[in-house]
Amino acid sequence: MSNKIELLNAQLAELTPDIVILTEHGLTDSKTRNTRLNGYSLVDSYSRVDHIKGGVVIYVNKNMSTEALSLNAAKYSVELLCEIAAIKIHTKPRETYIVGIYRPDYNLEDALTCLGSFLDTIPVWKSRVILMGDININSLDKNSKKTKQLQEFLAIYNIVRLELPPTRITPHTKTSIDFVCSNLQPTQVIVDIINTGISDHTGQISYIKLSQTSNTSQFKEKRQLNKKNISAFKQMLAHQQWDEIYNTQSVNNAFEKFGKIIGKTLNSTCPITKSKPRKKLKHIPYTQTASLKNDFLTAQEKYLKTGRSADKEDANRKKKQYDLKLRAIRREEMAKLIESADNKSKAIWTIINGEKEEKEHQATTMQLDIDGKLIDEPKAIANQLNSYFVNIANHTLVSQPQNMRQNTPKEASNIPKLQLRPTCPAEVQHTIRMLKPKTSSGIDEISPKTIKTCEDELAEPLADIINKSFDQATFPSKLKVAKVYPKFKKGNRKNPSNYRPIALLSTFSKIIEKIVLSRLLDHLKSNNLLSNDQHGFTTGRSTTTALVTLIETIIDHLENGNTTSSIFLDYSKAFDCLNHNMLIKKNWR
Repeated sequence: MSNKIELLNAQLAELTPDIVILTEHGLTDSKTRNTRLNGYSLVDSYSRVDHIKGGVVIYVNKNMSTEALSLNAAKYSVELLCEIAAIKIHTKPRETYIVGIYRPDYNLEDALTCLGSFLDTIPVWKSRVILMGDININSLDKNSKKTKQLQEFLAIYNIVRLELPPTRITPHTKTSIDFVCSNLQPTQVIVDIINTGISDHTGQISYIKLSQTSNTSQFKEKRQLNKKNISAFKQMLAHQQWDEIYNTQSVNNAFEKFGKIIGKTLNSTCPITKSKPRKKLKHIPYTQTASLKNDFLTAQEKYLKTGRSADKEDANRKKKQYDLKLRAIRREEMAKLIESADNKSKAIWTIINGEKEEKEHQATTMQLDIDGKLIDEPKAIANQLNSYFVNIANHTLVSQPQNMRQNTPKEASNIPKLQLRPTCPAEVQHTIRMLKPKTSSGIDEISPKTIKTCEDELAEPLADIINKSFDQATFPSKLKVAKVYPKFKKGNRKNPSNYRPIALLSTFSKIIEKIVLSRLLDHLKSNNLLSNDQHGFTTGRSTTTALVTLIETIIDHLENGNTTSSIFLDYSKAFDCLNHNMLIKKNWR
């Protein structure tokens, strides 16, 4: 399979199935997890350990709206006997089970016993069940002992094997050893046979009619932040009069008026539209290889009819041309992606990570387990996570020992107080230029990338607001509200404690913070208040300089004949354990 990925990706780009089952892939478990199909996630797999070839994998389209879960069918599989991968899809009113099977042509009775041990774990009587794969029993030979034995086995689970035309064709034989089985009505499952040219088996495309309300009918609201709209946003701000801001004394009132102007302009130029929620998948344009593919398939069919070696060589030659063209297109697309990216380093790592083992397949629908009850309504989930994030610090601190030593630094009378000198439009522009061109934003929906486009138009009103904030020792209240994203860390996804809050602050807040930081660092440096051992968040210092200092210290002590020990600490949930009152007291002093 490893040398057929481009052929398979091209086929999937054309067909875009929701689920892909591959049998006899021949990959080890490690290679299976590091084999990526464009737009698909690996959900369940089985790979042989002691023998080559064999195995079965199931991939799920990342755009599929329903949730797919792995059934870990590998533990029921037996190498060289019956190899299984399976998933469960949450559909209504009944769950749907998709099972991929590869059975080598050995002991059928033991293979069916193995398959039965897995099917016994599925509530077949109240679920939809689809079995697909390579069973190595020719359904065209209806009177064979193996065909009847399989039929009798499937009947136990009320499952029927569908009639298929030949699925493995050679110049000398035609057999139907692949199968599609189901406990659904015949009208609910439609199977097409296609010649993919990927193996000596045809591909089976199954269309399953499910009577459920699909999530694809739901729409998602999204603001249109394309180049044309951003340009209109910039032009409208260029004609904006900011006298109302300049003439307002209170920084809170000034920023509130500023926010209303920005919001009104944004809504006017970059409106919110509704669209179906789909993940952005960058498909490689394989359509330009259609003629090469047709030439190859035509040559292959000719060989299967004639069996001549010359026709076989011609088919192999055209297949190689087709494969090389697919690889060349992929390289060109990767080069274009890097060339057109604003952040080329990130683009390169995106490509590299795209070839590595994918993280655990994430369900489309999020659920939380609250006191033994599963909730999946978005607003209820948001409220539960919000409550957890707000209260976790207090809960964590209450559980800590009360006699913890609190070292509060003594107030030094000879150190001058920090003075926040006024800013100017030029400094504001410089600060905006230093922002990374990210597209993430806070609740105001103004990203750093958008602000960088409008630095000339926003510099003066922002400088006025910042100076009022300094004079009044007041940070605008509107900027104290953040959009919080629950970042999953590890463990059970249904447990709120396994999520960490990622606060997306307003970009305007970051601009003010950076200008304050420049004054704070100047104050600390000019008064020698920074320890020489401080390597974090300091210009010219980093983890590299910290490591160099540590190594040099160890070497110096060893050369002096001293025994050297090091203690490395990594605080678990450090932010949750931080006493906010203590932090405020230290900053006040």
